[in-house]
Amino acid sequence: MNYGRFFLFYVFLCLLIFSPLMGITNNPPEEQPKVIPSDSNQNIVFESYDEVIMQNYEKQNITQIKFVGNVKISFENNKLKARTVIITSTSNKITDISAYDKVEFHYGSDIYLADFMSFNPSTKKGFLKNVRSFVKSGDGSSQAGPISTTRGWFYRAKKATILSDKRVVLEDVHFTFTPAEYPYYYFYAQRLWYFKGDLIFALNNTYTVGGANFLYFPFFLRWERATGIKTAFGQEKRIGWYLMNTLNIDTPEGSYIVGLDLYEKLGQYLTTSYTLRKPFGTIQSFSINFQGANDIRTFYDTANDRYTHIDPNNSQYSNIQQLSWQYTVNMGLKFNDITLDLFWEDLNDPFFVSKYRYRRNQFDVKEVLQPFNNQFFLHNDQNIEKTYIERGFNLKSNNLGISGKWGYILTANPEVSNIYLNERYKYKLTNIQFPHIDYNTGNIDILKDISYTFPSSKKIEVSNQTYEIPIEADENKFIDSLYSKPKSEITNLPDTITEPGKETPSNKTISYRISTNNYELYSFSSYINANFIYRSYEYVDTNSIPTSDLYYHIENGSYAFNGEFLNKLLYWNNSVNFENSKYWSSFSKEYTNNINQSGLVINLGSTLGLRSTPSIFTGSFWQINFPYTISHGINYQVYNSKGAFLVANPLETSHTTSASWGFNLLNNNINYSLSANHQMRFRQTNNVDDNYINNMIGRTLSVDTGLSLFWIKFSTGTSLDLLETKDRPLIWTFDELTNRILPGHNPKLTVTFAPSPAELYQPMPSFTYVYDILKKTNESFSINSTYSIKDVYPPFLYKIESLNFTTSLRWDFLSPRSTIFNMSFSTIIWLDRYWRMAFATSVVNSRIYRYFEENKPYFSSGEYYVDFWQNLLDSINIFDYEALKRGFFKIQDLHFDLTHYLNEWEMHIQFNLSRRVDNTRMVAYWEPSIRIEFILSGTSDQFPPYEKKFVPEQYQ
Repeated sequence: MNYGRFFLFYVFLCLLIFSPLMGITNNPPEEQPKVIPSDSNQNIVFESYDEVIMQNYEKQNITQIKFVGNVKISFENNKLKARTVIITSTSNKITDISAYDKVEFHYGSDIYLADFMSFNPSTKKGFLKNVRSFVKSGDGSSQAGPISTTRGWFYRAKKATILSDKRVVLEDVHFTFTPAEYPYYYFYAQRLWYFKGDLIFALNNTYTVGGANFLYFPFFLRWERATGIKTAFGQEKRIGWYLMNTLNIDTPEGSYIVGLDLYEKLGQYLTTSYTLRKPFGTIQSFSINFQGANDIRTFYDTANDRYTHIDPNNSQYSNIQQLSWQYTVNMGLKFNDITLDLFWEDLNDPFFVSKYRYRRNQFDVKEVLQPFNNQFFLHNDQNIEKTYIERGFNLKSNNLGISGKWGYILTANPEVSNIYLNERYKYKLTNIQFPHIDYNTGNIDILKDISYTFPSSKKIEVSNQTYEIPIEADENKFIDSLYSKPKSEITNLPDTITEPGKETPSNKTISYRISTNNYELYSFSSYINANFIYRSYEYVDTNSIPTSDLYYHIENGSYAFNGEFLNKLLYWNNSVNFENSKYWSSFSKEYTNNINQSGLVINLGSTLGLRSTPSIFTGSFWQINFPYTISHGINYQVYNSKGAFLVANPLETSHTTSASWGFNLLNNNINYSLSANHQMRFRQTNNVDDNYINNMIGRTLSVDTGLSLFWIKFSTGTSLDLLETKDRPLIWTFDELTNRILPGHNPKLTVTFAPSPAELYQPMPSFTYVYDILKKTNESFSINSTYSIKDVYPPFLYKIESLNFTTSLRWDFLSPRSTIFNMSFSTIIWLDRYWRMAFATSVVNSRIYRYFEENKPYFSSGEYYVDFWQNLLDSINIFDYEALKRGFFKIQDLHFDLTHYLNEWEMHIQFNLSRRVDNTRMVAYWEPSIRIEFILSGTSDQFPPYEKKFVPEQYQ
């Protein structure tokens, strides 16, 4: 098999995916829903009924209207459906709306199903009998139900009294998360007051599983607005029962959180934190976090997949219970221009720092009933988490900064043999980083914008054309000359400075913009800056005995003098830089190193350059620009006293010459560039007789070039080491120069074809080809295809909302085993208006090299040649498991999501096939999973979904 056959397959694959879309129009269907306007806020709108009966009681001034058969009415944004509806009006004012038999009442965001309803639209009060409904979770931190869930509850009640759209009283009510008529568990309350977002109060609560009462609560109360307490109760597979309580208090000034937990196997846990939200006087920021526990040491039992108090390796470490705590404090202060940041941390237990990070704050009854599916805790008390802590501060005022940091290391007392007891451990001071001082003057201007400028010409823009005329010329005569003959319609320019409209000899009023081009003869600027650094490091052992230290200060300063001439055509930048450093230590072992780093270095730098962008056909569509730059820089080391103990540390001088040139036209669609950089380094001494010639110790040359022609770009470049020494002369031959190419800079020709992104989809892929010029061989070839379309209306489907198809192939000619193919596909299809299907998958093939017999030298032991077409068939033969194992095109994941939009609900069915890796057992396997859920439209509310993961039995 040759390369062409595989490339043909790639092109065929792209066409196969995209061919069904040919001829599909992008026009939406003509059918549109019809809307009948009505003023439902002030009237009762009768949408349907089979029969109507009216009866007047003139003496009482009462009128009753009875609607029978499939009655649908709407009033005040509420909707009512029933078999029979009776509307009672007193003195032409509706006082009661009664409904019988299969009542469906949409009141605000709530839906009530009942056998009977009576409602007064004036008072917004009413009651229902034998009612079924759904209580959603509240907004934000609020929740619903006698015992809250994360989503909401279905309930059945003998009577529901509506007090308002946010208040309802339920009698003889049963709560569950399933709409089944006979749920296998439920919560019962004799009477429940539910004030949405404020109060939940229930009397005589019973939790029933099957036919047996499991828990009884005399009353239940949650005053949500006042407390914000959130409770999570359940049973975790590995740690047993838990009760987690969280209190959140949010104010404009700050937020306060308190958590109090009870665990069957972990003990009791308390956490509290406070964060300041806005400055309070001089306090700009403040936060404190504390956690403490009556902690029980736990050890993981791998055989039973649970946590236990018994250490399987050593019984003396079992049944350990002790008080553990940790706290951190951060504070920021500001006094005028002075800021002070403080940070502090302390703890007595290095094991439990993140032990309770798995806290929960919402209740889900499934966590009580299905503990084996409730697995969230993962912590190993055998591992020390915190071995080092820091405390310190940072003080800053304008350009001055002072900081300090103290580090503490965890130490163990050998006299305490139990490695899990807190009294064994203590944090002791190990290093002091104080003081650290930084001072920076910033740029202090000596000369600023010293320049000479005069007007040189005028620029006139009219009808998207630009003209330049001498400064003394009359612009009116110039414009008259442009329009001395009839012209096409003139396009007025959006302007910042627009001259008044003028009438030309051809009787046309035009607008134009005129500006003055200034010529800057010269400009000068000069400034100085300096900074100072002081550092102090001291290290001690656990007995506070100094072990080492380091101190140093560094002073940096520079003076810059820059000039630009001939309208910025020439530039001349000069600088004087110095650095003085001093390192010392009280320990002699650092003496040599400190001396070598100490000293004064003074450098002089100067760069002279030329830069410009001349152009021809200026102002026209065919304008061609020719940007170029030429510069030469010198860096001269005046003084260097560093490295007193180094064998050779001479002063250095470097010369750097840079040049670039190119051209561009057609809005940069055609662009060519060529750049080169040549650097030479010299040492300023003649007293050393070694291998260098004329004291030149370094010489490099870099050249890069590139050409862009619309979507195609060619580029190449290289870097050479041109240093000539006594034992390696520079010979200007091709072979000698190629031996001087710097590592990683081999000249390579890179050709890229990258079409511009299209609005809908781009049928043409992008290519990147790399050719190694030196080795005269192909290096790699990459092809990438991306197709993305939206809102297509084919005749056989309602709509294709999106379709995305991406493929990439990178062919490595030098290392065939690195050749790889990737493909991903995703789409969203509407089968009709109510069924939405989403699908996504990805495929990878990393064994393409085995399709070619000429790659046998790269085969590993046991590998053999494979026929491409047969392997492709094996990869897609889903009915033959052994064939799929032989195939090299491997699916990485598979996602399928089917959504059915019902009247007020959405049904989601999701299927996923994902690759899982168990690092503990060092195995990888495929895990299918399915998820079914119902969500109330327009909200995040849903009753608990059904989810099942089909983990292979041997990996469970």
